[in-house]
Amino acid sequence: IDGQFCFGRQCHRIQFTVDLLPADILGGQIYNSHEHKFEFHPGPLFTEMVLADELNRASPRTQGALLQAMEENHISLDGKNWPLPDPFFVIATQNPHQQMGTFPLPESQLDRFLMSLELNYASQKTEIELFKSADAREKINGLSVLLSKNQFNEFKSLVSKVTVSHLIAQYVSDL
Repeated sequence: IDGQFCFGRQCHRIQFTVDLLPADILGGQIYNSHEHKFEFHPGPLFTEMVLADELNRASPRTQGALLQAMEENHISLDGKNWPLPDPFFVIATQNPHQQMGTFPLPESQLDRFLMSLELNYASQKTEIELFKSADAREKINGLSVLLSKNQFNEFKSLVSKVTVSHLIAQYVSDL
């Protein structure tokens, strides 16, 4: 999916590994010998949708760089802020915590994600059906876009206009 448009969004998949550095996802300054100056070259985070595959295989420092970008919607590098696209969102996978070569994600980082799903092994019947069926990636190409970028941004702006009464907030907090 790297650099393609999926679901109407430009997206990148980043495979997180133990040797992945923050600069590998953020980008960095590279010297242009023709113009005798450094130029910023954006990394794969500079896209509307990021699939962070196996996020907990990366070091806490690299995880932190991604999660800071998610929180602040920009990258800070060499004293400058580089804004990320709007919208910008991340979908992440992680390996089981007991698996070797993983770094746990602290609660403060997990809070940045809207939801968490746990997938268990498929039943034998389901697994056999998966083996017999066509490649699921081909089915994804047949999906159509439901919302345009403008519609998405319009709905996103409506969220800030939702108000919650004090009584409802108190009730939810008591739960």
